[in-house]
Amino acid sequence: MRLMYIYICFILLGLGSMTAHAQQASTDLKKVNASYESAAVVSQKVSYKSYANYADKTPYETLTGEIIRSKGNVYNKIGPVEIITTSTYTFSIDHEEKTMVLLPKSSAGSAMPTEVDYEALLAICSEVKYASLSSSSASYTMVFPSEEYEKVTVTFNTKSFYIQKLDLYYKTMETYAENEKTVTTKPKLEIVYSELKSRSDLTDSFFTYDTFLLKQSTNKYICKEPYTSYQFINQTSMK
Repeated sequence: MRLMYIYICFILLGLGSMTAHAQQASTDLKKVNASYESAAVVSQKVSYKSYANYADKTPYETLTGEIIRSKGNVYNKIGPVEIITTSTYTFSIDHEEKTMVLLPKSSAGSAMPTEVDYEALLAICSEVKYASLSSSSASYTMVFPSEEYEKVTVTFNTKSFYIQKLDLYYKTMETYAENEKTVTTKPKLEIVYSELKSRSDLTDSFFTYDTFLLKQSTNKYICKEPYTSYQFINQTSMK
């Protein structure tokens, strides 16, 4: 499922000179990072809307979820999938496929839109466009070397500096069935963030695999009830 790979969409390398828009974008997006870092525990509702092409207004697939962050720990839900990222590991569980995977942190991508090295990203952009959308909303559209994306648009609140939306414009053509015909187009994924809340009710224990797994010894785990029928894959000991 394409949505499972959105966390690594900004893992890019390279350095270069920045345009004026890129320099301003760097300042603004650093403020975006700081806004999340300053919040102790914050949650947002998220919707993932897949469009057959850039111009479509009606998504062919929509998944809803939630992101909760606390002190660098992140809980992320996308439809039937839950992902927990800590300083040492990333744990994912797919309730549809009935699988659990435990990964070392270094093998996983970011689970929050703010956990991106925007300065490194902007440094390799061939084009950065700024748009003022309203009195409290603006966006940056970034074009950069990528095998997967034509461009990415980041929309944020200019007062709180929380992200409101990400638009990922895919480069690869895909084929869809439409009105009993096959259509080949470049798709777009729209990720909308809403209902920002402070979550003082959650403790550090929420951001662990303890609800799903019991650790018996080093590299030995068993699935807890009611998840005993799930397949568990442990990749923390793989070299």
